[in-house]
Amino acid sequence: MTEEREFADQEQNLGGHEFNTATRDPHGKVEVKADGRLRVTLSDLARTASSGEDPLFWFRVEQEKPDFGAFAVPVAPAPPNRDVRLATVWSTHLRRGERVPLQIFLRRRGGLTNAIRFEAEGLPEGMKCEALELAGDRASGWLMLEAAEGAPAWAGELRIAGRALGAASNLERRVSSGMVVWNVGDANNERVWTRLNTGLSASISGQERAALRLNVESNAVVEAKAGAKVSFPIRFDREEAFDRAVKLKPSGMAALDAAKEMEVAAKTNSALYELDLGQVKLATGEHVFRFEATSTGAYRRQTKAETEAIEAKAKEAEASTKQIEEELKLAKDAVAKAEAKEADAKKAKVKEFEGRKEKLAADIKRWRESIKPQDQTVRAWSGGVRLKVLP
Repeated sequence: MTEEREFADQEQNLGGHEFNTATRDPHGKVEVKADGRLRVTLSDLARTASSGEDPLFWFRVEQEKPDFGAFAVPVAPAPPNRDVRLATVWSTHLRRGERVPLQIFLRRRGGLTNAIRFEAEGLPEGMKCEALELAGDRASGWLMLEAAEGAPAWAGELRIAGRALGAASNLERRVSSGMVVWNVGDANNERVWTRLNTGLSASISGQERAALRLNVESNAVVEAKAGAKVSFPIRFDREEAFDRAVKLKPSGMAALDAAKEMEVAAKTNSALYELDLGQVKLATGEHVFRFEATSTGAYRRQTKAETEAIEAKAKEAEASTKQIEEELKLAKDAVAKAEAKEADAKKAKVKEFEGRKEKLAADIKRWRESIKPQDQTVRAWSGGVRLKVLP
């Protein structure tokens, strides 16, 4: 008796254009109805061997059992033009007081429907992480890292573990990390190369503070009936150079894509966001989401101490330039008065002073350009907001 089965490519793409998880390696389920010895013949329906040789297959048979795998990817800043499909190399670096998301992608196997809880373990001093729980119908979510205001400098590896809840509570897997290999300007026209790693590297700046920080003023679970409007008081903390208007929106759930974006006026440090549950259509039950804020400001890559040191070096060079200009004037006067046999040596001295003056001018310009503020777009996230939607 012969039974033919055809298995298609794995088309599920968890990571979108930035981290495509679709593969041409098929997999499927076969139910054997009786004990016995089976013979399996494999054939590739998509391609034929051009050399005339039989193709090689990597074939694995195992008993079905509930399992899962997961990987975490740093969330890169959104492009200014949201219609452009960028793929950007990004890292997990936190400034003091900053929250940074990691996107967790989950692939279930063997019929596993349990909720999975993800937590970071062995965090360094000054860093904390809110746990993420993905229900049986969810395949991705954000795990939010946070650096304290006084966090010391640190760089190292994070360990993130996922644990199945309920009947499969003994099932635990370590989360891998994923990254884009190099920047791609348009994923519509160019392939995005990615890779997986066993460890997840992260770091904390021990000096620089986050340019924009926001918090929801109440940590209590907010309850509201379906279709109602709910208000959330928001507080902003800004660095001096980031006092422009802020765009504010709830995020972290697909249903919240329909929520309105609110603009908070420049130099304003508080806002009241009204979420219309009739507009976003959240299901009955408890939900966790965050507020996301975007703003622009004048940003220096150097710390205040580094900026002052560079400026001091530029001023010292300016003082040296004045001294060289005086020596250059004397050298030119000497050329004018010199005898013919001494003129060449005097001219060489003038050329030397002119070269030193030009070099100092170029150095001063380069140093001051390096500390000149550049307009930068920044994003910030609140802590988790719990909302319980009542019938």
